[in-house]
Amino acid sequence: MRDYLLDVVKHTLPLGAFSTLRIEGTDTATEITASEEQKHMVLKAKFNAPCVDLKGVFGIPDLNLLNTIIGIEDYANNATIEVRKRERNGETVPVSIFFSSENGDFENEFRLIGENIINKIEPQITVKTNNWPVEFGPHERSQLRYKRQLSANSDEKTVKFDVRDGVVTVYFGDGSNHHGRFEFATGIDDSVTLNVTVNRQFVAGIFAMTGDKVMSIGPSGVKILVDSGLVTYDYILPNITK
Repeated sequence: MRDYLLDVVKHTLPLGAFSTLRIEGTDTATEITASEEQKHMVLKAKFNAPCVDLKGVFGIPDLNLLNTIIGIEDYANNATIEVRKRERNGETVPVSIFFSSENGDFENEFRLIGENIINKIEPQITVKTNNWPVEFGPHERSQLRYKRQLSANSDEKTVKFDVRDGVVTVYFGDGSNHHGRFEFATGIDDSVTLNVTVNRQFVAGIFAMTGDKVMSIGPSGVKILVDSGLVTYDYILPNITK
């Protein structure tokens, strides 16, 4: 289970957007949802194969602490890492993740959030649209050029993706001050015309994630899929209207 926990932390914590993750696990699927406080980014993720240890509905708080515990050398090899459960109101529910070194002389217990509480602070998320008429694999060079423009326009909080004439163009800023643009992708369906604005830093953070990426653009915003090999993460960035 350590590999799964490492993967989830690696693909959520660096974004600085999520305080709590909602886990829903069954015999057939393990899913994660989370939302940034201002709803400028929503995460919907699914394990590529169900993790039987993560069954139930519960929350993972304090990703910084979980990252610290997972990174402890005593848990790197042959450690015991398991979800502990307890009977509550006639049901067996997850209450903590227990870590123990190979010979049992070093331990940590990471507390989880119960279903009743996670339903209040991170309710089940429903994405209202599946309308993504533009879809492509962002080229590594385009991701690098995005990073360069990000540095050159550090005062901007948003970025605009403009789709027209078969080209996706990225705009930082506007004509009233310093600004920049570049061609991000070509070969797009030239019948599609779109213009969406999203949080620029979250886009950069997602591009920094390891895994195969697919980018989608639609009237409601931008979606970037990252497949780490263990988990498929859908990062959804709604259109920001100024």
